[in-house]
Amino acid sequence: MPFRYDAGPCVVMADSLPGPWICDYLIEIAERHGGQLCNLPFCNKKKKVQLTEFLTFHENSYVWAWISDKAHRIAVRISREGVEDYKAKATHLSPISP
Repeated sequence: MPFRYDAGPCVVMADSLPGPWICDYLIEIAERHGGQLCNLPFCNKKKKVQLTEFLTFHENSYVWAWISDKAHRIAVRISREGVEDYKAKATHLSPISP
């Protein structure tokens, strides 16, 4: 059975998120690639999630965070390059900080 959690009253999920997809995506990866995430080819298809909590934050470094698709959540590591890309493209949005 997939891991599910109750986001609780402190996490308000965005209405713009599509239906749950994280569990199905991870099962597909496991079936096709044996769960070897580091061997996956780059995928240009974008999926929406909501960053619900920062677990770590270090200036000029990677960030660990929880993301959710409304039904499932998973810890992710956002690369330093990903953080820098966000900062460069999203100056009108909230800054990445704990």
